[in-house]
Amino acid sequence: MPAKSGTMKVQGAKEAARVLKKLPTEVRRKVLRAAARKPATILKKAVIARAPSGPEIERTGPRASYGKLKEEIRVFRASRMSGRTRESVIVDIGRAFWGKFLERGTSKMTPKPFMVPAFEASVTEMVRAMRDTLGKGIEREAKKLAGPLGSTLKKRRRRR
Repeated sequence: MPAKSGTMKVQGAKEAARVLKKLPTEVRRKVLRAAARKPATILKKAVIARAPSGPEIERTGPRASYGKLKEEIRVFRASRMSGRTRESVIVDIGRAFWGKFLERGTSKMTPKPFMVPAFEASVTEMVRAMRDTLGKGIEREAKKLAGPLGSTLKKRRRRR
């Protein structure tokens, strides 16, 4: 079974993309990386909170090397797409591969979903975090690019 993935559509994304395209490539990647990682971190916390645990769930004995489910949940950056400025992050169960059997069930076990409900419960917070991180990142990097002139212009606007 292929892994399910969630996708978010954010209003104002076209405007943000236009602004991002004006930034140098490395700066754009830095801003996008932070904006993608923040919601993934929120999702990771939600998944950990909902992940089943206990003696009947955790591996013991020789299979303990696969790790405990809650400890194996990680966020990592996916590889870049061919030349396009795109950032992807993945929330994964790592070595605790058996977590997917809990999530989806098997022919002999009913599903005990924890990842999909965690995504559904935290999607609003993740979109908000992405929007805020993207906005702050663009603003911060634009100030750096503007140099001393940018900070002077900002001060003049505040006085009015």
